[in-house]
Amino acid sequence: MAINEEEVEKFLRVVEEGKEAKASTKLFKALKKASGAVSVAIEFSRHPNADDGALHGVEFRQFSLKMRREKAGAIFVNADSKSGLQDCEKFVEEQLSAKGSFPGPLPVVRTGEVTSSRQVAEAKAAGVEGVLVPMSSASLEEVKKACSALGIEVLTLVRSKEECESAVASGSKIICVEAATVEEATAIRELIPKDCAAVACLNSRMSGAPEDVFSALKDENAEIEMLKFASALKPAFNAIIAQKAVLSVTHRGETFFGSWLLESLLSKKSGMGPVEAIGFTTTGVDKYGADLGQYQGLQ
Repeated sequence: MAINEEEVEKFLRVVEEGKEAKASTKLFKALKKASGAVSVAIEFSRHPNADDGALHGVEFRQFSLKMRREKAGAIFVNADSKSGLQDCEKFVEEQLSAKGSFPGPLPVVRTGEVTSSRQVAEAKAAGVEGVLVPMSSASLEEVKKACSALGIEVLTLVRSKEECESAVASGSKIICVEAATVEEATAIRELIPKDCAAVACLNSRMSGAPEDVFSALKDENAEIEMLKFASALKPAFNAIIAQKAVLSVTHRGETFFGSWLLESLLSKKSGMGPVEAIGFTTTGVDKYGADLGQYQGLQ
């Protein structure tokens, strides 16, 4: 099912009117929990070679349900693929089916390229709560204006101290930090005020594909770069986005990896040292990796 073009045009007219909608804080509250606990968002980023046959069939709904039951704070969806907007829409649809239940619906965020009012209107038509936009984007002001008119929360992506300072000065309330090292990330974090949600971006693939990570974790002495990186970020940030955590909902290795990663990042253990002591579970390796002998990966 394609995005409703009539809805998109209607939202574009709202943007042109220039009025601000009532600001939403649902996503902000999901990423900055009142309890002070770290929130974890999982990103689905469809691999171009992933053959998700039914596209939005049973597997898709099951994965969305699994993320809610396993206590993700939000679902991020990269909409750059041909079916990206439909992916957003189907995640929203499944999450809304939990309205009035516990756990309730998770907010869905559009990631990928968002450079125009039309793309914001498309995101609104898909039902998302927020869009991720780089501070460096030449279209940032247009996107922010459209989001303000449509009641969509903006997540501002920063990659330097200078960008962070600009984001804070412009009134950004959800600031996502993408950095190559823990030192860079924490230095940028120090510039984010307490009334903002400070979100760390984690490259879920920095230690390899799921089969590589699970194989390494079976070695007691393994030091997984991704796990060490995330463990060091957890005390400083309100939330972590596991970028490109899942590339396909029909490849079991991918969905297992997403579940294991979510469970690991939500662990309350902390500190550095062996894998078992840095806040990540290894008991789940066999549980999630049992079928990886049949997993061929995504080339």
